[in-house]
Amino acid sequence: MEETMDKLFSSFVSSKWGPISLLWRHKNEIGWQLVRVYLSPERLPPSEPVPLEESVLIWTEKIRQALSGLPVDFDLNTLPLSLLKPWHRRVLIECHQVPRGRVMSYKSLAIKAGMPSGARPIGMAMARNPFPLIIPCHRIVRSDGKLGGYGGGWAMKRDLLFREGIRFTPKGSVDKGCFIYP
Repeated sequence: MEETMDKLFSSFVSSKWGPISLLWRHKNEIGWQLVRVYLSPERLPPSEPVPLEESVLIWTEKIRQALSGLPVDFDLNTLPLSLLKPWHRRVLIECHQVPRGRVMSYKSLAIKAGMPSGARPIGMAMARNPFPLIIPCHRIVRSDGKLGGYGGGWAMKRDLLFREGIRFTPKGSVDKGCFIYP
């Protein structure tokens, strides 16, 4: 296959919130590489449909499973995280370690990532996460248990957490027993 580094390709995963867009590129030495996940298809840049090859189908199925709340093991080594700024990469790697069925506050993630006074930059890093669902930024919430923002919207964030076993108080906040701390 000819090198298509400059070309972008896309595929879609259906969800109850609408289509989730996956953006791909092809690199001869590694094949198809997932370069971004869009929770809203309106943000997808111009692209062509990606050929449905095995690596694409595997990622697509894993995204479907994550959307349904099933446990999924995502290998970050295949993602182009090296293109991110070092601090952003560090934050996302720490976020990836928050286990299914648990949440962490923005402040706790800042401490874990070595940025103890960086709750605001952590929020920005979560908002700029190029791989939502794979790097589970939906598991990062406010210290008071309120959900905070999410690229797919508040309802999607709440539903993803619920499907993963997160308990909520009658007022809609995350139960404190679901939090982990650094």
